[in-house]
Amino acid sequence: MNKPIRIKTFRSKTLQEAFQKIRAEFGPDASILETKTSRSGLFGRSRIEVTASSQTNAFELDAAESAQNDTLAPSEDQGRPQSRWESEPEIEAIDRIHDATSVEAEFASSRLTPEASSEFAAPERVLGQVHQELLHAGIDPGIVGQWIDAARALGNPAVMKDVWTLRSELMGWIRDMVHAAPPLNLDDSRQQVLAFVGPPGAGKSTTLAKIAAYLSMELGFSVGVLTTDNKRLGSNFLLHNYADILGWKFEVAETEEQVPNCMFHLSGCRFVLLDTGGCSPDEEESIEQLGQILAMVKPNETHLVLSSTCNVRTFLRYEQAFEPLTPNRLVLTRLDESGGLGPLFSCLQSSGLPVSFLADGQKIPADLIQATELRLAQRVMDIA
Repeated sequence: MNKPIRIKTFRSKTLQEAFQKIRAEFGPDASILETKTSRSGLFGRSRIEVTASSQTNAFELDAAESAQNDTLAPSEDQGRPQSRWESEPEIEAIDRIHDATSVEAEFASSRLTPEASSEFAAPERVLGQVHQELLHAGIDPGIVGQWIDAARALGNPAVMKDVWTLRSELMGWIRDMVHAAPPLNLDDSRQQVLAFVGPPGAGKSTTLAKIAAYLSMELGFSVGVLTTDNKRLGSNFLLHNYADILGWKFEVAETEEQVPNCMFHLSGCRFVLLDTGGCSPDEEESIEQLGQILAMVKPNETHLVLSSTCNVRTFLRYEQAFEPLTPNRLVLTRLDESGGLGPLFSCLQSSGLPVSFLADGQKIPADLIQATELRLAQRVMDIA
């Protein structure tokens, strides 16, 4: 007689802790239906929610099917390979709706087969499955090979007894290799100036609007916005409209000489956010002029805003081009388009700029996430 399916949502502070709870209650053959992060407010404490199902005979795979699944090869019409465990960090916890077909498909795609998850699984089988997952996440094959070799060299049966444990171990390694910036300083009563620089189309204005909306709507701080972006037709339309709606003070500096006067008009604001025109790496004169503006404004934080859709070569080129502006934060946008940070892992590891925010959509202020090492590791492994 088949055992009934049990479905339960486990809530924990970390993903690893949630996995431990699931394994303790459902065993190593549990199926993951959904993972997500819920938070109260943009900078509030996060909570991991993992919905899992107990093993049932109705979804058991025979040995032949399990052997085929070990390759984890995506179909030609599947598009970007999906992670086995997906979560969507959101400002509020919003439950996804599944029909019977989608739920069954998620069971099939997320389920750990007995061969892969059993405590007696062959280590090479576990290594092979995780190896494929990391490649599907877009991480450089050379880096993936080094990690797999290092895991194999550990020779620790406890780490390689199943995919869950090995994946958790690798996530811990990644967390130690990436760097997240501390949250905004909300306790200092003095005025803070945040500047946003980067290439055209990276999402500077939208990112600024998200942060300004949170500071004014959620926390009640007085906010001023100064824009020096006069290159694009209608470039100030978005910020001007939000300023009218949310009560921000809004200033436009059409020339460098107008910047000090604009800053004087914003002197009573608790936070001043500086929007700048996009500069390509070849526009050395524009970057130099932007440096002069920053010297007058004296920002507490300068955020380099880059799209996560760029490749490694482009990322490094932008980072080098904007180095004269001495940015001390990095914002990565368009994660909803790139699908993850795996391809940029080597850049995140070597960059001297800690990541301050992750943006994964256009909604203001919802689609903005405070970066942490855990969230960066999840995005690198494509499980968030």
